[in-house]
Amino acid sequence: ACAVRARLFDQLDAGLRQGHRLLLICAPAGFGKTTLLSEWIGNFRLPILGFGSESHPQPITHNPQFCWLSLDDDDNDPTRFLLYLLAALETACPDIGADARAMIQPPQPLQLTTILTILLNRLAATLSEGNLLLALDDYHVIEQPAIHDLVAFLLDHLPPHMHLAV
Repeated sequence: ACAVRARLFDQLDAGLRQGHRLLLICAPAGFGKTTLLSEWIGNFRLPILGFGSESHPQPITHNPQFCWLSLDDDDNDPTRFLLYLLAALETACPDIGADARAMIQPPQPLQLTTILTILLNRLAATLSEGNLLLALDDYHVIEQPAIHDLVAFLLDHLPPHMHLAV
């Protein structure tokens, strides 16, 4: 089991080193996906390569930051999902979501993709020195198409130093 876990850690390490924006962990229920990701984050050990040119990646001297969002059936509301996403991101980047959170409030909330765009722009400015990995744990419980659209938008517009693990 340790050799398998080490091989999986190596694959996750390689995903970040190669600049993959999405790290997808897929296995049946009870096979340890959450445990794998949390242990990998807890034992993070690799020198991340940044984004110089493809043929000459530049080392990044900062260890990546991690944020975690555990989801359940009650998180199938797009506004709630975005609020929880903001809270998760703020564990790594304090106050990053203050502007976005204010825009969600009534009386005239903006479209969620507009709010997400503002958030992504702030993240891009904040993450110029290091990497951030956002883990969406138990994303399979999300059934709301509007949330899937938000996550697709997030993936399509992630800043260069940000990664999403599902």
